Amino acid sequence: MKVVDEYDSPDRVRYHWIDTDNLLKVRTYSETSQYFVDGTMGWSYTTDSNEATNLFSGNAKFAHFNRTNIIGVPGHPNGYDDTTNTVTIIEGVMVETPSGNYSTTYYKITDQNDNVDSWELWYNETVRNWVKVIDRLPGSHSESVTYHLNDFSGMPSQPQFVTESSIINTQDYVVEWGPFASANSYDLLRDGEVVYTGDSTTFAVEDQNDGTYQYQIIARLFSGSEVVSEIISIEVDFKIPTPELNLPYAQDLEEDTGLYIEWTKTVEADWYSLQHTSPNGLVTEIYNGTDNFFTFDGLEEGQNRFRANLGFTNGKYSDLSNSSYVNLIVSPTDESNNVNFIPTIGVLAVIGLAVIVLNRRGDDDE
Repeated sequence: MKVVDEYDSPDRVRYHWIDTDNLLKVRTYSETSQYFVDGTMGWSYTTDSNEATNLFSGNAKFAHFNRTNIIGVPGHPNGYDDTTNTVTIIEGVMVETPSGNYSTTYYKITDQNDNVDSWELWYNETVRNWVKVIDRLPGSHSESVTYHLNDFSGMPSQPQFVTESSIINTQDYVVEWGPFASANSYDLLRDGEVVYTGDSTTFAVEDQNDGTYQYQIIARLFSGSEVVSEIISIEVDFKIPTPELNLPYAQDLEEDTGLYIEWTKTVEADWYSLQHTSPNGLVTEIYNGTDNFFTFDGLEEGQNRFRANLGFTNGKYSDLSNSSYVNLIVSPTDESNNVNFIPTIGVLAVIGLAVIVLNRRGDDDE
């Protein structure tokens, strides 16, 4: 990062190298300054067992300092001597800054030679940066400078959902949230139970039953602490898409040779059903199974109506499909035979009755 301030001369060029995990300076460079020439901050850290570590590891106990980038300081022509320091770390320290009040982790480096606090840092993990620093020049402690965080905006203070609270008409959906600074991993909670742990920022939900579900994110930071998001609610109100019959709206048939009926699979349901309404209005389920087709051979004379639906064993089902009407018409030949038979019997009956009447009249004349 190139650094410019109001005190820089026109020919001065300065750069800072920043640690991307904690946003602290790890290296500085200036072309013109007599104090900072291609140097580092000079701090190194060790554990109780004298193993190298870093300040934010949680196990740093000692700090070693050698500010090799300070050259030609009066009284210290060869730079400051090495110093040995102890590290104190305190969680939950409140500090006030121009940008607001923060709960911080407080780091203090104390010079073991004179028991002076060489360096103090108040670090806030949500801001992912220091909010206050006091730097006293090790060795002499004759100079010090205090830095404050003057502004903090544009970065969320807790994990943020991309998915919004809503009512959805699907059993499959994705819960998504934005990356959170310094997070190593995330826990996604549904109704208080962890359903996902990992470094992804999305979670796919499948075959979710109807109901209202509350989701919350826990971002786990590199230091081991946690930051919790707000809660969102997802209400699942799954309406099964209505199937469609693959039959003409209306058709006439003169004979019942088996009617093949098929309907669409709008979803992979547990069961599929076909209904038949007879000409006299009787409704019957003629098929219920796992196929979306059926051959029906029970047509009745007149108008037959068919509709289909589908559903799941948990009691959720679709609306009935569109109707198809099949009109079974008896052939004209059969109608002619049936109609002519009745008059013939009638004529014979009349003739017989006339013969009987004549015979009776003959008897009376005698």
